[in-house]
Amino acid sequence: MLAASAIAAHSLKFDDHTPVNRNDWRYGADASRSQVKKQFSQPQLIPPEQFDTINVSTAPQLIAAIAQANAKGGQVAIYLASGEYVLAKTLHITADNVWLLSRSTNPYQVVLRGLGMKATEGVHNLITVSADHFALDGVTLTDSPNHLIQIAAERGASFAVMRNCIFQDSYEQMIKVSYDQHKRPDKLSYGGVVEHSIFQYTQGIAPNFYTGGIDALGALQWRVEDNVFRDIASPDKHIAQHAIHFWVNSADNLIRNNLLIDNDRGIGFGMVQSQRRTDTLKYFNQGGRIEGNLIYHADNGDPYGDTGIVLEASPDTVISNNTIVLEHSYPRAIEYRFVETQNVLVADNAANKMIRSRNGGQARLVNNTENLTDADFAEQLQLHLSRLNIETLYQPIEL
Repeated sequence: MLAASAIAAHSLKFDDHTPVNRNDWRYGADASRSQVKKQFSQPQLIPPEQFDTINVSTAPQLIAAIAQANAKGGQVAIYLASGEYVLAKTLHITADNVWLLSRSTNPYQVVLRGLGMKATEGVHNLITVSADHFALDGVTLTDSPNHLIQIAAERGASFAVMRNCIFQDSYEQMIKVSYDQHKRPDKLSYGGVVEHSIFQYTQGIAPNFYTGGIDALGALQWRVEDNVFRDIASPDKHIAQHAIHFWVNSADNLIRNNLLIDNDRGIGFGMVQSQRRTDTLKYFNQGGRIEGNLIYHADNGDPYGDTGIVLEASPDTVISNNTIVLEHSYPRAIEYRFVETQNVLVADNAANKMIRSRNGGQARLVNNTENLTDADFAEQLQLHLSRLNIETLYQPIEL
């Protein structure tokens, strides 16, 4: 198909234009590895004048700088010199307004590396945030046994900004917004931003099914925009979690203009759990918009390729102007599920598969197509690649 050819055209090495054989990408020590290569052209955040500045170039210096920022009560910008920072323990952000910024502004040059993409005893996130107005700009986070970043809504963490970053190769979900529905149901995370970043598994598939890109519970008014999500796919046992998922008392979030390639599930709002509504579960998801995203999944042998966009008990939601091509056998590009899904608008989406209700979900369908041509898809793909400054989706990583 022309759609597959359009993707393949962006899987070439820079030096000799030799195609990458994606059929060889399966999790293991000898698997080929690749990365999305893009130009990070968005300007870096500028700290307010009242912020203190700390410059670091080693992992011990970074750990000490964060301890100093927490003790001061925040308002500290920590600039990381180019290099690799190997972290044996989680960096805990407990004060408001702590920013981690790369001095070079280039995330390919500043890498925070954890203990590895493997199961370990205890919790080994790279960063856990328990305060407001955390910022991360221009950094790669990789090789975490748990999450790359955990934003702890249950501890009052709101207004986090993560931009111009690379999130890759975590054993669990890359960005986790955690939430204590039962003990602290009123503690929510507001106003987070994730933009201009890359989420990827560099071996073309995740190490297990309990993975995802952004997995957010108790999150309100977040914005996820202009990111790339690639290869969040389970190797066996069960389907992986979504590339982008907001659920359990989440509301009014915006997912816009992202590019999603070969993820088991693309974008999801809501998820019906075993229990129905309780005093602490107000809704599975409420409102929000999913708009302008491009979602593609090849018929590449991923065992759990599923739908592009799904609402599960998510009323008052808008799905608009998305482009979806699924070349595997799953029949539906967009699903709206369960009786709680009402007052939903699905408009101006273009797909090559069905847009359908399941389990009693209701929506108003306006000007959608289920017969997207390869040529129209290729045109939309090129627009997304150009807008996101992507040079290649599959640059080989030298071992």
